[in-house]
Amino acid sequence: MVDAAASSSSMANHERPGAHTQRYDRQLRLWASSGQKSLESAHVLCIGGSYLSACVLKNLVLPGIGAFTILDGQNVTDFDVGNNFFIEPDSKGKSRAEEEIKTLCELNPSVKGYAIHEDPKEFVKRAKEALASGTYSLVVATNQAPDVLLPLSDTAWEANVPLMAVRGAGLVGEVRVQVKELGIIETHPENTIDLRLTSPWPTLKTFARSFNIEPQDSMEFSHIPFVVILLRKLEEWKSSHGGALPVPSKDRKAFSDLINAFRKRDNPDAENIDEAVNALGQHIWRPIANTADDHVPHDVKTLFADDACEHISSKSTNFWILIRALKSFVQASSTDSPPGGDGHLPLPGSLPDMKALSATYIELQKLYKAKSSQDIAALKLHLAKVLAEAKLPDGVISDQEIESFAKHAAYLHLVRGKSIRESLNSPAQEAIAMGFMDPINPVTIPQHISLLTADEFYTKRGGRFPGSSVAFTRSITGASLGDLKEVEEDVVKMKRESADEADMISDSAEVCDRLGVKDDEEREMVFDACKEFARSGHGDLPSTAAFLGGVAAQEIIKITTRQYIPLNNTAVYDGIKQTIGIFKF
Repeated sequence: MVDAAASSSSMANHERPGAHTQRYDRQLRLWASSGQKSLESAHVLCIGGSYLSACVLKNLVLPGIGAFTILDGQNVTDFDVGNNFFIEPDSKGKSRAEEEIKTLCELNPSVKGYAIHEDPKEFVKRAKEALASGTYSLVVATNQAPDVLLPLSDTAWEANVPLMAVRGAGLVGEVRVQVKELGIIETHPENTIDLRLTSPWPTLKTFARSFNIEPQDSMEFSHIPFVVILLRKLEEWKSSHGGALPVPSKDRKAFSDLINAFRKRDNPDAENIDEAVNALGQHIWRPIANTADDHVPHDVKTLFADDACEHISSKSTNFWILIRALKSFVQASSTDSPPGGDGHLPLPGSLPDMKALSATYIELQKLYKAKSSQDIAALKLHLAKVLAEAKLPDGVISDQEIESFAKHAAYLHLVRGKSIRESLNSPAQEAIAMGFMDPINPVTIPQHISLLTADEFYTKRGGRFPGSSVAFTRSITGASLGDLKEVEEDVVKMKRESADEADMISDSAEVCDRLGVKDDEEREMVFDACKEFARSGHGDLPSTAAFLGGVAAQEIIKITTRQYIPLNNTAVYDGIKQTIGIFKF
């Protein structure tokens, strides 16, 4: 005989989550094991070893990024010890990258950290080989000057490696994402439930018709699932309207009245009727409005028409291969070989809670899951054909990815970005003009223009940022000091804010002309932002660095896990007004 207590204890131990699951429990609820696996296989290269860099990496190390590398040409100075929480007091004179890695890796022993003691300008010369090797899945450039950032962004763009430029200057900052193309499957919409009530499949119709919706017993009536009520009332409507579904713009009230008229006066328990009325928006009106011509959302049809979907090859990404298979599935009928969706996307198969008898709910749940499994099996057959055409082996795309794709097929998202150089050469004047006209939020466009002006200043005036010395500029970018004196000595000697303000305002006028900013009031806002920048001296403030580090890490996680919709393409932060603006430049 097996001891009951021992058996119970054994079962409890067996079911207890492992150390890995316990450590990452909260984030697994956000991006699941598939997202965590992607995160743990990522390797981020960070150019620059300032406090801002450490703040970005801290927020990647804690959730378990696979590995990170800091590339920085500086040795630790007294300034770093006083400004950077991740630098120990006895680290002075040592490689800043190596010292930061020691403390960052203490946050999570499972993360690997590497240091490269090298001037970013020297790395740019070999960046093509480094990024083409496939070692790095994403590059973060923190506070980099244009003579490093632009050639680096060009190389990353050519290698199709995502790049993020993060910059903090006093109480102002910016996060810029450069992504050539990124297909997002798990966009995490509010919910993925599709009850298919406006176009039910035969088995669902049969199930609904099997119900007596006018029973004498009040308990039996109150346990009719709202799915059945809506299906039967839609049939009733169609039979009296020539087979047409109700039109949201004109029939909304009439159809709602039809549902409410179904209530029984002698039965106070009408929870299922309430559920039916509450479900009209999501499960009746929205599907009818979104699929006026057919049953595929507009955004998904746009993907079907894309050249990348039409011309699949062995170099195509999984995203486009799956899109091509999905298109084939949608276009095929249920009687074709392989069978298709009759113009529908695969059914997600999930079912919301509802008032119903347990046996009825389970039967309905099995019906939806069976249809979902059937659609996934058919999608896999279409995928096999696409893989054969592309001369790719079966199994190159995992079952887990296929099933996730089928579940989220109605919510797919494609990001196609612009390179940083293209944004500079062809400014988005309309986006900038609209940014000045935000009627609700504080305007942050002037801060963006002040950052562009600071780059102009750097290029024209010997490689330093406004309000900063050459040595301090090199400190925040991670460039080697060379023969220059230490940062703190140089900063004390150089008090040039007023002169730099005047030069920066002069430069900003040229930048405004290039961006199409003509209005005197708007230009005055830019001038004020430039004065604040010069006053800050491009200082790496802890509060700004902490905020920008969190924003940047969040977007890096979205890109590496390919979940949620990432920033496209610029977030501008104004710590004075405590606001952040999102722009597509």
